[in-house]
Parts: sequence; structure tokens; C-alpha cells
Amino acid sequence: LAAIEPTALLNTAAKSFLNAVGASSGPLYATALMRAAAAVKGKATLAADDVVAMVQAMAQGIKDRGKAEIGEKTMIDAWQPAAEAAAAAHA
Repeated sequence: LAAIEPTALLNTAAKSFLNAVGASSGPLYATALMRAAAAVKGKATLAADDVVAMVQAMAQGIKDRGKAEIGEKTMIDAWQPAAEAAAAAHA
């Protein structure tokens, strides 16, 4: 099995979500995955701080794309605390 860079894998997953998942979830997750890909662009392997950056980028992507804020009963109510917890755990 050939190695694939994280950015390529995440961008492929983003395209798959966009094409396969309907309603608003597909574009939200596609945006999240594209933001994660951008966060680790050029890296062949990922360290813990890269994973934190990915989760933070994913949460921000969902927030930006959905124009949502915490407390509006959207998926950002789960993603934002997850990003904060990841950062706190790695600090």
C-alpha cells in the first residue's frame, strides 16, 4: 500500500462527502475536511500538534460555512468544544 500525504487524503474525503452526503451536512463536512487539509499542507506525517490544528480548522470551517455560533443547536455545539478540548489536552 503506497503512502499518501494527509492533505491528499483529506481533500479526497472532502470531495467524497460533498458528492455523497446530502442536505447541509455534506458541504459542512467537506469544508471541514478541506480546512483540515490546508492546516497540514506539505506534511508527510502528523504529530499531535498537527491533529489539534486539524480539529481547530475543521471546527472553524464548519462555523464559517454554516454561519453558526455556539448555542444555536448546530453541529458547531459539538465541534467547538472538541477543538477547545483538543487544544487544552495538548497544551
